This record gives sequence, C-alpha cells and structure tokens, in this order.
Amino acid sequence: MICPIEHGTQGEHMVGSEVMALAAAGGMAVVQAAGTDAWTVLRDRIARLLGRGDDALQSRELERLDHSASLLGQADPERAAAVRIGEEAAWRTRFEMLLESLPEQERAVAVAELREVVGAAERDTGRTTVSNHVSGGTVHGSVVQGYAVTVSGPLSAAGGTRGDTSPDTDAETGDDDGDLRPAGN
Repeated sequence: MICPIEHGTQGEHMVGSEVMALAAAGGMAVVQAAGTDAWTVLRDRIARLLGRGDDALQSRELERLDHSASLLGQADPERAAAVRIGEEAAWRTRFEMLLESLPEQERAVAVAELREVVGAAERDTGRTTVSNHVSGGTVHGSVVQGYAVTVSGPLSAAGGTRGDTSPDTDAETGDDDGDLRPAGN
C-alpha cells in the first residue's frame, strides 16, 4: 500500500510513515551495498531514480553515490559506525525529499521503483531490512537501532545474565541495570 503525502494543519506536506520507512530502507540499502558486488547495479538504479530523467542530475547523483562509497570504504575502524550512520541518514533524507516533492502519480511510480531497488539490494547483498514500530507507553532515554544485530532465542527486558532470567541487580546499589539479554541462554 502506498501512503500518500499527508497534509498538516498548516498546509505543509509530510511524507506518510510507510514512505518514510521506505526512504530509510533506501538509505540502508546504499550503505549496505557500497563495496559489494551489488554496488554498480544499485548505484546506477538509484541515480536514475533520483535523476528522474535529467541526465545532468543523474550524473550528480552518481558522483554523490561514489563519494558515499568512498567514505564508507576508507573509514577507519574507530569511525566506521559513525560514517555508516551519517551516510544512511543522508541517503534517507535524499529519498524522503524526492518522494515528498513529487506529484501523486509520479510519487507512486518512484515509491514502486525505490521498493524494487531496496528489494534487489536485499537479495544481492544477502541482508534484510529491519522495521520497528513503537506504540504507546513512555520511553525514558534514548532508543537506538543497532547495525547488523543478530538475536537468537527470546529476549527478556528483565535483565539478568545469560542463562538467568532474574533481574540483574547491583549488590551495592540495588539498581536494576535493565540490560536486554537473551532469555534462557
């Protein structure tokens, strides 16, 4: 289902949540494909998508994509995660801006093209997109999505140590540290 642009109370345009999630998946696809065998095909498809038939614009997008791949490939290990996060955010924003700027019919075509590009990138790089939905409740503190996280088995928010599902309590302070660890491992 394609989410249309939603109109705010003051007439401003906002991209629907599904389209924003797709833009985020596009940003992730760029970062994950850079430096892989899938890169050349992906970069060409993204440049065509963002260029929208304008050869000069498509050429600039190819330069941006190559610059991103270079940054990602040359990042020292201490800064690699920060570079990935920054590049992913930059490309997510580019996709959001594109989708937000297009008339409804063109946007529907661009959304379909971006879905196809993301799906191809996932297949070609062997990675999948993670989507989270937080609803209700109150979050105190930061919420962070990890990069390349693998979890096997159920999780417990009660804390504890591996193999122990009891709360992890500091003996001196009595504080529960709230670590998320696999339950029963």
